[in-house]
Order: sequence, then structure tokens, then C-alpha cells
Amino acid sequence: MSFIKRARQRLRNRLFRLLNDKPEIENLGLKLWTRHPAVTDKMFFAMSRRYERAEADLATKYIRPDHRVLEIGAGVGFLACHNRRNIGVRDYAVVEANPRLLDLIRKNLDLNGAADVPLLNAAVAPEDGTIRFTLSAEFWASSTAHQDGEMIEVEAQTIDSLRKRLAFTPDTLIIDIEGGEISLPTEHFAGFDRIVMETHPQIVGEAPNREMLARFAAAGFVLKDENDNVVFLERG
Repeated sequence: MSFIKRARQRLRNRLFRLLNDKPEIENLGLKLWTRHPAVTDKMFFAMSRRYERAEADLATKYIRPDHRVLEIGAGVGFLACHNRRNIGVRDYAVVEANPRLLDLIRKNLDLNGAADVPLLNAAVAPEDGTIRFTLSAEFWASSTAHQDGEMIEVEAQTIDSLRKRLAFTPDTLIIDIEGGEISLPTEHFAGFDRIVMETHPQIVGEAPNREMLARFAAAGFVLKDENDNVVFLERG
């Protein structure tokens, strides 16, 4: 992206916020808190429009109230609020690696009647331990797969270890970890019947992304639907 185009986008985002600024904004009938350092002008603009709409659309289409959901990579908690309030999922838990987002996630859960949703602070990884996590100015780019930005050490847990911390056994996984999904062994997903995953070919590369999806197919998951880079996989 050219310097001029980036400058125009920054100006657009700043003006949009100045004209529309308020403590809470609504998206899909949900309240989202804006008085937080993570909600930059760019994020405010996105949250006011089609933020995480691809994931929300697939969730609305395929997730039922009786599904037991583990969401890894919660962002601001928007999808958790949507799935709990709009779909009515009862058993739900969220995991977020970025410690600076936890209070914002909790605030949004509280605003949308989902205060009882468990919130775990950990990065999902191939093995338990600690892992280097890159913090980006725009939080959605924070990841274990990036190297540009402030580096911190965070707790790392496998999917199975995260599952064992819950009071229910999840059968549905929602995962958006900004390219980190490519490093997870496919067998770590064996306990799920369905997966909503945002893929990141722009980060990991087109060929590695295709190879990852092929491994899921070999493990018995069928690619049933996709929206932008978000895929819905279901066990065949």
C-alpha cells in the first residue's frame, strides 16, 4: 500500500471517529466498548462496520445453541458475544493470548449478557510451555507468527490442555490466531466435530495454507463452506 493511500485511510479513520465517537457502538445488535487503548481509529472504523462478519455469518449458519464451543483468538470478544447472545450457545469459552485485551473482552462480554463465559489467557501452541508473542499497534495483527513489534513471553498451551481446563467438553472450535494455525499438528483437532477457522495465506503463504487444508481433509474433515479466508470444516 502506498504512503498516500495509507495517509488517506488514517485521515478517513480519524474523521470517522471524530464524527461518530461514543463510549459504545452497536454491531449486529451487540454493544462494543470503545474507551480502550486497543480501540484505535482504525479499529473503531472496523467495529462500526463489518468487523468479523465472515466468521459471524458462518457461525450463524452452522452453529446451534446445543453446540459446545471453544473459541481461540477472541479479539475484542465480538464473536463470543454474537454466538452467546444472538445464537444462544450455552456452553462457550474463549481464549486470548494478548494480555492487553483481557479487560476489553470482559467488558464486552459483560455488556452483552455473557459475563459467565470463561476467559483464559494463553497462546495455543504445539506443546505446553511459554512462547514469544508479538504485540502489534493494531491488535488483530498480534501473533506468535509475526516478528515485527514488541515481543513478550506468554503462557503456551496445546488445544488439549485448554480443553481440560473447561467445565464442559467442547465439540466445536472457532480459531483465529493470525497465522499460528499453520504450526498446530492436525491431530490436535481430533476432538472436534466442526471448526470455523480464519486462514491467513497472506501471512503463511498460499502453498502452506493449501497444504494445511489438505491435512485436515486427510484427517476426515470436509470443507463445507468458506467466506473470504474463513473456512467451515466438518467431520465427515
